[in-house]
Amino acid sequence: MSPASPPPSVPILLAQPADALRLSALEQACFRGDRISLRSYRRLLASGSAQILLALPPPGDAATALWGSAVILYRRRTTVARIYSIAVAEAARQRGVASALLAAAERLVWDRRCDRLGAEIRCDNTASIATFHKAGFATCGRYEDYYEDGMAALRVQKKLGPAA
Repeated sequence: MSPASPPPSVPILLAQPADALRLSALEQACFRGDRISLRSYRRLLASGSAQILLALPPPGDAATALWGSAVILYRRRTTVARIYSIAVAEAARQRGVASALLAAAERLVWDRRCDRLGAEIRCDNTASIATFHKAGFATCGRYEDYYEDGMAALRVQKKLGPAA
């Protein structure tokens, strides 16, 4: 499958070390548990084996600092990349932000010569599962007791290819 293009209304860019506080604030607002700490964001932003995408609000929307983020992890000697986390601010939900982040992540990992992209999703997060499936990800497994509260995770993956 070809890497998708994001909706044009959602600006996506790579995070920089100065974005760590904004990323941490978004993480705290979006998740009750299994959060990425500020320290971990700083480490990820300095790492060559991770990239973080930011979804920005449109110009003039000062109510939300970030619409969303996606953390992508890479491993040496493999062509599989992993989406470690996608967070979307409550005010930005149902606007295509997660889909835009997924599409941008696909292009980013393809540019780094990865041909597959995977993720784990909470089994009770039906909106996220639907977003990944709509983007062409297939279910390829399940991990029981994966999250700190005991929730299982659905494992998904997508085979990427050159853009048409």
